[in-house]
Amino acid sequence: MDVDFDREWQSDVLTRQQLREAGISHDAVRSKVRAGRWQAVGSVVVLHNGPLTETQTLWCAVLDQPQPSALAGITAAIAYGLRTKPRTEIHVAIPIGARRRPRPGVVTHRVADSRPASAPGVSRVSAPRAIVQAALWEPDPSVAAGLFIAGFQQRLVKPKPVTRELDASRRSSRIDLLRGLMDDVAKEVGSLAEVEFLRLAKRAGLPVPVCQALRRESGGKARYLDFDFGPFAVEVDGPLHWQDGVDAHNKRRNALSRQRQAVLHFTTMAVWTDADYVVSELRGMWRDLHGAV
Repeated sequence: MDVDFDREWQSDVLTRQQLREAGISHDAVRSKVRAGRWQAVGSVVVLHNGPLTETQTLWCAVLDQPQPSALAGITAAIAYGLRTKPRTEIHVAIPIGARRRPRPGVVTHRVADSRPASAPGVSRVSAPRAIVQAALWEPDPSVAAGLFIAGFQQRLVKPKPVTRELDASRRSSRIDLLRGLMDDVAKEVGSLAEVEFLRLAKRAGLPVPVCQALRRESGGKARYLDFDFGPFAVEVDGPLHWQDGVDAHNKRRNALSRQRQAVLHFTTMAVWTDADYVVSELRGMWRDLHGAV
């Protein structure tokens, strides 16, 4: 007995209700599972007895939960094509009030709207929602900021839909961080990041710098620097200038710059998420040039 409808869209992974609707009785399903022709994975059935593909594993994670459910957060973002390091956990959004079905390797999140977006492949939330969720659910704020910005850098999302998702989210310190990064997305080095950097400079005990100061390079070329403290300057690179590992590169470049005529470099992500490092570098540069702050 074969299932008499097109099951390719779910990669041969079906719920028992779908099988009943296709005319396959509970007894028939149990017989095929016992005979080893099919396999049960939680509450769903895979219509073969071999190893699961990655796609089938994702379908099992979604269909095993109360419906409507969908891939969410970093898992959904990767399904949309986000290039980042692989994750072993599968994140699934389920309805508020739904009873979770524990499964190894699956993390469920009760959300106000767990309906999947209209997208081919495994059911998943929209790309803007996935990027916001990934940034909200990531424990490390620096990693969260990197994931958030990567969605824009890799052309997976645009500012307006993401802003709508942020507006619909409950206010938190992480939401404030993402809003600051959104300002940077829209304006390169956004005003919020500039204000935050000036706050850090004050915390470091430095005088108020000249913003957007004009300097002449050795060849006479004019160059505007974001913040001029006199003996040294600071450039803060917005996300559209970021490259993989740019903060690590800036740390090496800053260490060398402090030995010469210096321009310190930070990314706006460092300003928002690594304040202690930024303050330490500012104090260190000032101390190198003037003694104690």
